[in-house]
Amino acid sequence: MKGQIFVIEALIASSILFLILFSLLSISHVSEKSYYTCFAIHRALTSLDANGSLRNITFLNDTKTLEKLLENLVQKKVFVTFFSIDQNLTSLPQLSRRISSVSYYISGDFNRTLPREIRVYVIE
Repeated sequence: MKGQIFVIEALIASSILFLILFSLLSISHVSEKSYYTCFAIHRALTSLDANGSLRNITFLNDTKTLEKLLENLVQKKVFVTFFSIDQNLTSLPQLSRRISSVSYYISGDFNRTLPREIRVYVIE
């Protein structure tokens, strides 16, 4: 009886290990090209924030202008969404499976505006 229980335990343990190994191998890794694209987008958002234009674009919810600026930079299709603390301020795009995303935060002004998150989706 002990031998049968040991065999069952070994089968269960090996199937759990197999599932873990299979799930780790099925996770897609970020390509180097995708990494540099996201890095370029983050640098562009940082420079737009430094000169003050990103704050204006964000608080006007002008996703199209920001999308055009970023698409000219990275030569790929991008979608931009703006989020406030607990709500989406713009519509979410229908996305394919192969995307990368970059998040950038802008602080709010004391009692006038809340902080915003800018989320840029890059279509691979």
